[in-house]
Amino acid sequence: AVSTAASVSALRSELNTCARAYARQRGITPAAAHSEARRATGGPPAAQADAATLQARIEVLRKRAVRP
Repeated sequence: AVSTAASVSALRSELNTCARAYARQRGITPAAAHSEARRATGGPPAAQADAATLQARIEVLRKRAVRP
């Protein structure tokens, strides 16, 4: 259970990093980026989301991000 909690925590941190970067590119708030990812994937807020949901949101933000 400890490794699962640690991996979910790491994914949540990665999601926050992706949301900040995406928000910076789009000129929106990180909260709006999180909301956009949540609308695309469904599920609970990030604090209650499981690893698969967090990973799906990370992928959504990465796909939508502008590549340099």
